[in-house]
Formats: sequence, C-alpha cells, structure tokens
Amino acid sequence: MLEKNNETLQLMVQGQSEIIREILNRTEQSLTILTENFVREEEKDEEMIFHVLESMKNHNPHIYNTYIVTPDAKFTIFSKDPSLKVNENYNPFQRPWYQKAIDSKKLLWSEVYPSPFSGKLMISCSKAVYTAQGEVSAVIGIDLTIEDINKHIINTQIEESGYAFLIDDRGKLIARPEKQKSDQQWDEIFTIPVGKNLHQIKDGNFQANLTEMISQKEGFLEWKRSGGSDKFIAFETATSTNWTLGLVISKDDIEQEAKDSLRKHYKSLTTYFIMILLAILVLIVLISINVSKRITQPIEALNDGAQKVGKGNLDYTIQVKTGDELEQLANRFNEMSTNLQRYIDDLENITKQKERIESELNIASRIQLDMLPMIFPPFPDIQSIDIFASMSAAKQVGGDFYDFFLINPNKLCFVIGDVSGKGIPASLFMVISKTLIKSEAIRDISPAEVLYNVNNSLNEGNDEMMFVTVLLCMIDLTTGEVNFANGGHNPPVLMKEERGVDFVQLNKSKILGVFPDFPFSNQKLMLAPGETLFLYTDGVTEAMNPDNHQYSEKQLQQTLSGLQGLSVEKIEVEVQETIKDFVKDAEQSDDITMLIVRYNDNASL
Repeated sequence: MLEKNNETLQLMVQGQSEIIREILNRTEQSLTILTENFVREEEKDEEMIFHVLESMKNHNPHIYNTYIVTPDAKFTIFSKDPSLKVNENYNPFQRPWYQKAIDSKKLLWSEVYPSPFSGKLMISCSKAVYTAQGEVSAVIGIDLTIEDINKHIINTQIEESGYAFLIDDRGKLIARPEKQKSDQQWDEIFTIPVGKNLHQIKDGNFQANLTEMISQKEGFLEWKRSGGSDKFIAFETATSTNWTLGLVISKDDIEQEAKDSLRKHYKSLTTYFIMILLAILVLIVLISINVSKRITQPIEALNDGAQKVGKGNLDYTIQVKTGDELEQLANRFNEMSTNLQRYIDDLENITKQKERIESELNIASRIQLDMLPMIFPPFPDIQSIDIFASMSAAKQVGGDFYDFFLINPNKLCFVIGDVSGKGIPASLFMVISKTLIKSEAIRDISPAEVLYNVNNSLNEGNDEMMFVTVLLCMIDLTTGEVNFANGGHNPPVLMKEERGVDFVQLNKSKILGVFPDFPFSNQKLMLAPGETLFLYTDGVTEAMNPDNHQYSEKQLQQTLSGLQGLSVEKIEVEVQETIKDFVKDAEQSDDITMLIVRYNDNASL
C-alpha cells in the first residue's frame, strides 16, 4: 500500500511539475521574443515599445506585468491591473531584478518579493539587452504573481490533510497554500512566511529531507516529526530554475487508507467464501455430479487462461459461461488482457509517430537546404563575379536564408535574411520571406521598393509577431556599382585589397513583418575589381563560448583582416574554423549563415 501511494504521489508531482514548466517556459519564451524585438530595432521609439509590451501581455495569460527600463531611467510598464500607478520616487535601478540582470547577462528569475506597486507577492523574469558595443541598452522584465502559481498548482488538495509547496535551490519558500483557522494540515512549513528559508525550521529530520530535496532531482522521503504525526514528502525538481515541488501527506492518512482497504477486502472475501460454501452445500445435496462439473471446469478454464495470459498471449479469451462470480472473474481477466493489449498497441503507435515526426523533420531540413543555391560557382560563364555561401542551422530546420539570381544579363541580386525564432515556425516564415523577395526583385524595381512590398505582405495576418531582418543588394556587373537596402540586418563587411576591412554604414531601418508601410531607403557603394562584400547573420557575431562570451563584430573584423586575397570559398572556411575554435564544445544557439561576393571586372560581359 505504501509503494502504491509512493507511485501515486510521484505521478501527482510529475503532473504538477509539468504545469510549472509550461508556465515558466512560456514566460521565458515571451521574454525572449521581447528582447529579440528590442535588439532588432535600431530606433527604440516609444510607439514600438508600447506596441510590443502590450501585445505580449495580452498573448500570455500568466503575465501580470511587462516592463522595460533604459539607462536614461525611462520606465515603461503594462499591467493586468488597470489601476496600477508607479510612484514617482520609484527607482528601478535599485531593484534586484535589474541589478542581477546586469550582472548575469543572461535570462534569470528573481526571488519572491512584495510588489512596490500593489503589495502582491511576485517573482520576476528579467534579461539585459546590449548594444553591439557591449553597453546596456535596456533591461526587460516580466512579473508572475504567487497568487497565479497557487491557483494553478499549490491549491491542489491531497487526501484529508495533504498539500503542495514550492521552494528554490537554496530552500526559500516560493509558494504554499494560504492557511485558515479551520485547516487541519498545519505543520512547521506553515510557520515560515513565503519568501523566507525553510532552513529556519528547527527539526533535524526535516532539515535532512530538505537537503536531499535540494540536491536530488526527485524522490520520496519520510518526515519523522517530533511534535506531531509523521508525514511523507514526494518531490521533483520542477524547472530549469532548479525550483523543487513537494507534495506532503500524513502517514496517518496512508495507514488509515491501508486499514480501510484491508477491512473492505476482508469483508468482501468473507462474504464471497460464505456464498461459495452455501452454494457448494446446496449443490451437493441436489446433484453432486453436476455440481462437480460446474465448479471444476470453470476453475480449470480460469487457471488455464491465467497461465496463457501470463505467458504473453493477450489475444486469448477465457470462455466461462456459468452465470455466476466465476464468469464475472473470467470477464475481468478478458478485460484486463484487452486493456493491456490496447496499451501495448498505443505505445507502438506513439513510437511510430515519433519516428515519423523525426523523418518528416529530416525531410523538411533537406527541402529547406534544397531551396538555397548550393552549386558553386553558380555562374561559371560570368567571370566578373565570385560567390560563395553557407547556412548551418541550430536545429534540424532553421530560419536563416540567402539567395542570389540574375535580374537581367548585367544585374545580379543577392540577399541574406534572419527570421526570428528557430525550428518549424521559423523555417515556414523563411520560405515565405525568400519567395516574396525573389518575386518582387525580378520585377527590376529598387531594393527599397522590394523591402517595402515584402514588409507589407508579411505584416498581413502576422498574429504571432514573427519578423525577419534582410539585407538586399543589386550589383551592376559592368561597373561594380551596388545598390542596396537594409531591413534591420547586421552591417556587411567591405574587404579592400589595400585599404583594409571595414563595416558598411547602414541607414536606420526596421525589421520586416511588424511595422506596415515603413519607408525603406536605398544606399549605394562602388566595388573596385578585387574588392569583396562579406554578408552574415547574427549567429556569426553572437556565437557563444562556454564562458558566455560572444564571438563579436570586433573579432569578425580581425579575422577577415587576415583573409584578404583568399578565394571567397576559402574565406568562408577560415571564418567557420575560427568560430568553431572560439565556441569549443558549447552548443550552437543560433543559425550561422554567410554570403561572400567578390567583384572582379567586366571582362566577361
């Protein structure tokens, strides 16, 4: 009985932990989208900030507050509470969520604290955003209320006196049920206020259990209390934040359940055997031979069937037609075999579905790569231009892309893009973006007009607020003149044989897919024979090593400074090698894409 309750509590812990993971993962995804939107925007205008904050709060029902604070002390907040007002003396720079975000340079969760605006107990998820020069651009945060966590997880009732509680990796109490005067489940945990450390409980056995809960991922512990009935604690580490969810139930409840079950079982057996004995006596008196057949044959059938089912023959059906408890028992055996076979079939189907999804992802990855030009040199008869490109996805399918094609015999279009997010949604948005760009560019209109039309098309029905950054270039193969327009993308690098390596200055612009009717601008530069343009996505400069340091634009510029004079293919290989040496064994966090174009001369035209 104890083992059964152990399994039941562990299943309950796993179910509640999954709910916590869903809430916190969804909040972290929301914050990631907020920071990506903020990083992509070169103009941090008030309209953009309000638009993104309010939309994200409305899309995630668990979010209570969203806010952004910039170094000039500008604090913008959206709250579920329409009456919330920010005190004019409020200083966000002194708040732990701001200071820890600056120190950590990663997404992190705060400890429990009372809101300075509403007094509600909160936890905050925050992350700092940095400029290309490494300076703080803003700190973005999202608040969840402990009341919301209680509503979804902690208020779960377990037996008569059981309850749930949530702690962090240092033993601080994040959430537990609110105690009432009529509650019977009070114990030492209810003496500790939310936000305080359970190490304050002066109970040696509980402290040993608390240490194991913090150090282990899951388990089932016995809490021997000196001042009350003993209890059991089932626990599991709930999230990537190392929070631990515990379910507590009284040992008396489990023992009482076991006693009641045994009592009920004993009474049932007693009744059953009395009925059997009476039936046997009556049948012996009436007709002993027929009674012997009716009793022995069904029992033998049950015994034979039980042996066959036990050996794995789940298709076997026990045939007992006696109209009594033996027939009911045989029917239960048959139902058990059917249910077990159904479970095995479901498990096989789930395995096949997983294999099919894996296969479909592999096919999607091959299809995505097939959409990108992969044959080099792409125009062997045109000697005035050399092109090489590559794309390495962080997942099976990615959101980066590149393309190049002739608009007419003397004009070549080449483009690079980076879709927000990763995986299947990003790959679908990438296919749409790449197709729209090519269909507009082959009309031989200016790069700015191409981006304007594609931006408006992507904006229609974009409820998920996905976006793409794009750098679109058109080169005159007879003169080397490059006309280009930027849609919130990284600046390309111009490699000159004698004058060094420099980033191209880009006009201010916006990402595509979020702001309709934005007027993009055309720019122009002249490539002399032998000069090279190096286009890339932020997966290159933001490649992260195990120490959480980025590869950076500075290191890219230093690398390219030593590669002048090499072929475009050799340049790509050398940059890939330096990135690989830099990140070492760190997991790739973003797609890495490069497009290299060198102008030779117009001798072949």
